[in-house]
Amino acid sequence: MKSPVPPPISPVSAAFVFLVALLSVALLVSSTACPANPLPAYSVAEAGSFELHPDLEMTLFAREPDVIDPVALTFDELGRAYVVEMRDYPYGFGSGRQPGGTIRLLEDDNGDGRADRSRLFSEGLSYPTSVAAWDGGILVMAPPEILFLKDTDGDGKADQRDVIFRGLRLGVTDSNANGLRWALDNWLHAVNGGNGGTLVSPQSGRDPVRLGDRDFRFRPPTGAVELTAHTGGGFGLVFDDGGRSFTPHNINHMQQRVADADAFNRFPGLPAVETTHSISDHGDMARIFAVSTAVTRPNHPEQAGFFSAAGSVGYLGHRGWPGDLPGSVLVCDVVGNLVHRDLLLPNGPILRASRPPSEQTREFFASRDSNFRPTGVEMGPDGALYLLDMQRNVIEHPDYIPKKLLEKLDLRAGSDRGRIYRIAPRGWSQRRELPGNGSPSELVGFLSSSNQWTRSTAQRLLVTRNERSVLPELQRLASGPDPLGRLHALWALEGLDALPESILLKALSDPHPDIRASVLPLGSERFPTSASVHQAVIQRVSDDAPAVRFAALQTLGGFSNRPPLQPILDALWRDREEPWIRRAALATLALGEERPALAILMSQSATRSAQEGGGLDVVRELAALAGARTSPSDGPQLVEPLILA
Repeated sequence: MKSPVPPPISPVSAAFVFLVALLSVALLVSSTACPANPLPAYSVAEAGSFELHPDLEMTLFAREPDVIDPVALTFDELGRAYVVEMRDYPYGFGSGRQPGGTIRLLEDDNGDGRADRSRLFSEGLSYPTSVAAWDGGILVMAPPEILFLKDTDGDGKADQRDVIFRGLRLGVTDSNANGLRWALDNWLHAVNGGNGGTLVSPQSGRDPVRLGDRDFRFRPPTGAVELTAHTGGGFGLVFDDGGRSFTPHNINHMQQRVADADAFNRFPGLPAVETTHSISDHGDMARIFAVSTAVTRPNHPEQAGFFSAAGSVGYLGHRGWPGDLPGSVLVCDVVGNLVHRDLLLPNGPILRASRPPSEQTREFFASRDSNFRPTGVEMGPDGALYLLDMQRNVIEHPDYIPKKLLEKLDLRAGSDRGRIYRIAPRGWSQRRELPGNGSPSELVGFLSSSNQWTRSTAQRLLVTRNERSVLPELQRLASGPDPLGRLHALWALEGLDALPESILLKALSDPHPDIRASVLPLGSERFPTSASVHQAVIQRVSDDAPAVRFAALQTLGGFSNRPPLQPILDALWRDREEPWIRRAALATLALGEERPALAILMSQSATRSAQEGGGLDVVRELAALAGARTSPSDGPQLVEPLILA
C-alpha cells in the first residue's frame, strides 16, 4: 500500500517553516556560544578622550553586552579569557538578595586582539574578586569560598564546581580576599584584603588556618596553606620577573612585600616589624594627574588630587616593549580615572618605585570619561596589556556615603556596561604564544619567552602535569645563556621535586643577582643538613648585591648547623645603614648568641667607629636584643662588654 502523498506546501507556509527553523538554529547557537558584538576601534566620540603613553596604541577587546562590570581577568594556556564580572557591586548580592557575581568566557578565535565569542561560564558567585587558571579550569576567589570551576563537556559553561577552601570573612567589597596569582615558587598566592578569616579545606581534611593580618599561599591539589607577608589590605597583587611581590592599598599605591611576616621571628627578642613596606619615592599618598573632571570622595575630601583608590595592579612583563616600559608596575585609580606607572629601581636590599622621567606630571593612561573605572591590568598571550574598565557612574561603598547624598545617587548606574581594552606598542605584531598546545619539550622552550605570562604558564603546566620526561632538558636550561630561562628552569625543577644539589650550588653563584636571591631559600628548605649548601649560603652573606645578602641572612637560620658569628657580624656592620639587612642579621642569632656577638662587636670597636654611618644603630639594636633576652640577674654580664669597650 502506497503511503499517502502529503499536500503541497504553500509559499506562505514554506516561508513560515523556514523562519521557524532559522529561529530554532539561532536559539541553539545563542545558548552555546554567543558571537561577540562587532568591535569598533576605541574612539574619542565613543567613550571620551584619553591620554596614553605616546609609544602605545589602544583598541577594544570586548565591550557590553559581551562583558559587564569586569574586575579581574586571567588567560588560560589556550588563550581563553576568563573575566570576573562583579555584577552585584556594591552590595554583594543581586536580585532576590542572592549572590550575583558571574564569570564570562571570552575567546579570540583568530588572534586579532578582539573577542569573537562571549559565553556565560558561571553565575551566582558571592563577591567574586579574582581568578586564576588551573587544571583545565579556573580557581575563583568568591568569599567566603575559593572555588574550582571547570567545563567538562565542552559547552563553554562550568558544570564542575568544587569548594577548595571556605572560611574567608566578608566585608566591604574592596577589602575582601583577592589577588589570586601563580608565582615562581609554584604556589598560588592571594592577599587577605584586610578581613581575615579561617581557611578550611573540606577536601583535604587539613587543620584550619587562621589568616589574621596575613596574606597566604596555597596548593589546590593538596589543600596546603601557608601564611606569607603582612597584608597590605588592598586590591591586587603582582610579581616581577625576579619573583618579588607588590600590592597597593587605597592611598598607599605601592607596597613591596619585603619578606614573610615570620622572617624575623625565628628566635625571640626582636621587635615586631611590618614586612609589607611602602616603597614610593614620590609620597605614600602620591600626587596623581587626572584629566577627567575632579570629583571629591565623600569620605576622603582631603585626598583630592592624590591617590585615594589605588588598586588593581599590573606588571608590564614583556622584554620587547620600547624604552623604559618593560618591568614597570601599573596601578589603577578608579576615582582618578587613570592608570599610574612606576619604575622599580634598586634601593639597597629592596626596591624603590619612581615615576618615569617622561611621566613626572602625567600618567601612563588617563581618561576624560568620568565613568572610566580601571579595575585590572593583565599581560596577554600576545604580549599586549589588557585593561579592564568597570564603567560605573558611582564607585564608592554605600557605608562611606553620607545618607543625604546617598538618597540622591543611583549606585547601580552603569551596571549594564563594561569594557576591556588592548594596549600594545604601535605596530605590535607579535603572535600569541599558547603553551597549552605545546609538547613537554616545547613547554621547556617557552620558559625563555620574552613574555612573563608565557613563561609562568609554561612553568605551571610542566609542574601540574608532572612532566618528568623533560628533566634533562630543564637541567640544561638551568645552565643556559638566558637568565629568565635559567630562573624558571630552576623553579620548574623545584616544583617537580627534582632539583639536584649540584645545580642549586651552581645557581647560588649565578652571574645574575636575581637568580642568586631567588633560589637562596631553597638551600635550607631542600638541603637543611648539607654542609656544602650551608657553606655556599654563608658565602652569599658577603655577596656584592644587597638583595642577595638580605636573602642569605634570612636563609641561614633554617640549617641544622649554626652559622659562625663573624660573617653575620661582618654583614651587620657592612650594612649598618640598611635597616632591613640589620633586621635579617639580628634575626639569625639564636638564643645565647646575642651576648657573645655583642662582646665580639665591641672588641672590634677600635677599628670600627661606632659614630660612623649607622654604627650607633647597630650597637643599640644588638644591645636591645641582648637586653630583651636577659634576666635581671644576668644584667652585669650584659653590661660588662660595653664597659670594657
